[in-house]
Amino acid sequence: MLLRSVGVDRCLFGTEKPGTGSMVDPATGRWVDDIHLLIEDIDWLTDGQRKQLFETTARELFRI
Repeated sequence: MLLRSVGVDRCLFGTEKPGTGSMVDPATGRWVDDIHLLIEDIDWLTDGQRKQLFETTARELFRI
């Protein structure tokens, strides 16, 4: 909802991993708090939009 509301160009990926004390979902074998995988599963995002969320926006924001 956030990505559709404000646009991919106004969001960036962040995580507390490691260190949150997560657990694995026995049904999927995936970490329950792995947001990276959730973003990968959003089928309407393009590869460019995913790169923007994971990397480009942060590089621009922090000028790195």
